[in-house]
Amino acid sequence: IDIGIPGAAGSLGVVTNGVYTVSGSGEGIFTTGDVFNFAYLPMQGDGMIVARLAGMQPDNPESEAGVMMRDGLSGGARHVFLGLDASANMFLRRRLVANADSIENAGSCTNISWLRLTRRGNIFIGHVSTNGTSWSYAWATALELPSQLDVGLAVTSHHYGYISTAEFTNLVIGPTTPLP
Repeated sequence: IDIGIPGAAGSLGVVTNGVYTVSGSGEGIFTTGDVFNFAYLPMQGDGMIVARLAGMQPDNPESEAGVMMRDGLSGGARHVFLGLDASANMFLRRRLVANADSIENAGSCTNISWLRLTRRGNIFIGHVSTNGTSWSYAWATALELPSQLDVGLAVTSHHYGYISTAEFTNLVIGPTTPLP
């Protein structure tokens, strides 16, 4: 689904051999109203989403892709977003109050392609990995959200009317599993 008015329709392509191809347009996920494409499922209670960003065809260096937990599908919904941009930066972005600006922690990264976002009560924890086996803590945030959230893959071009496409593999949405 497109969140906001992106200027070009995003999509979830045909899932082939475990590869999820998500295209998205729009200005991004950072101000009071998000504009991006979101391929999602509902999740009840504690859980996690894990995905490997296998590739991205960005429109520009600010194009972003990642995993998200969200309190609804409105542009101003509260959310937690763990992502990567086309300039080799990783970030954890969250909106604590509906229709407010998102808050971001960011840093550069090398060879990070795996993202894991976990919910435990009102604590959301982001981990990143280069190989899907050895995980590094990235950031955490406290955010009081309802029990049911929309959880999935987010892609934005950071450019109204232009498309960026990301390929995700190894997608898992479900109960939390311990890290090695």
